[in-house]
Amino acid sequence: MSQNRDYPCRCPQDPLDPKDWDFKEHHIEQTYLVMPQPMFFHAPMGMAGLIEKGREFGEKLELEFDDEHWRPLSLDAFFLGEMWLPLKTLSDPHPRVRRETLHLHSKLFRGTLDGLGNATAEFIRGMMRDQTLRWHKRVFFWYPTCNKCVDRKGMDEAVIFVEPKVKKK
Repeated sequence: MSQNRDYPCRCPQDPLDPKDWDFKEHHIEQTYLVMPQPMFFHAPMGMAGLIEKGREFGEKLELEFDDEHWRPLSLDAFFLGEMWLPLKTLSDPHPRVRRETLHLHSKLFRGTLDGLGNATAEFIRGMMRDQTLRWHKRVFFWYPTCNKCVDRKGMDEAVIFVEPKVKKK
């Protein structure tokens, strides 16, 4: 996936291909810098500023960001979520740095972001109907199109990631 180097946002230049994202499983082992993210009824607020603030914070801690796999994840919440910024650093030198092993299912969403909530609920219901998922633990979003790039691409895009809840034996 080529990134747009003309913008500091690092948005992919081309629209995402649904066959790369729809109903795919992802196993991610990554270290993240976790920043608190204000939300309003599940909608992230000030993402571009938060990403910039997170990168500045990480640079002060001398953390190296994983720009090759640059997919900041937004952990869904009602009013206060989290922005997870990928790092190359493998150790945990700070309370905001977290190593995670994620097993996620994905679906690409295209349209206006006010329809993202319904699309997420529909995706989860479909997975439960197909018995791919009994219940979910967390929901993440990756927003590969910033406000500056929406006009260039002609659409908003988001990838919905659902982490299944594992049954305890």
